[in-house]
Amino acid sequence: MRIWIFIFWVFCFIETLFAQPKSSAENPLDYYKNEFIPRKPYQVYDTLFEKIVWHRKVSHLVLGEHNGKHRVTLLMIEEYPYAYKGWNYPIHFEFDRFDQASKQFAYLDQFLRKNGVMAVGLKGNVVLHSRVLAEPRE
Repeated sequence: MRIWIFIFWVFCFIETLFAQPKSSAENPLDYYKNEFIPRKPYQVYDTLFEKIVWHRKVSHLVLGEHNGKHRVTLLMIEEYPYAYKGWNYPIHFEFDRFDQASKQFAYLDQFLRKNGVMAVGLKGNVVLHSRVLAEPRE
C-alpha cells in the first residue's frame, strides 16, 4: 500500500513539473494582447526615452498655448489590471504656429480614434520625434 501511495505522489510531482502554463486569458501579463495580434510585431513596452501612444493610453488630447508656443498635449495613463498602481503624466508636441498645431491635433485625434499605434521619443515631457508602429484602420 505504501509503495502505491509513493508512486502516486511521484506521478503527481512529475505531472506538475511538466504541466502546461495557464491559458493566456487567465494571464494578467496578456492584458493588451488582443490589440496587437493582427499587426506586425513591435515593442509594446515603454522605455525611459520612448513611449508607446495608442487610444487606450491617452485619456485626453488638448490644444493649448503656453509661453508663446502652441502645444498639443496628450494626457497619458498607465493602465494595470488593477487601477491602484496607475499614474497619469502629460506629454506634448510644441509648435510655433497655430495652424501646425491644429493640423497635428486633428491628425492625432483621427489616428487615435482609428486605433493607430505610434512610438514617441521624449526629452522630459516634450515629444522630439514620432514614428508610426501600426497604421490606423479605415
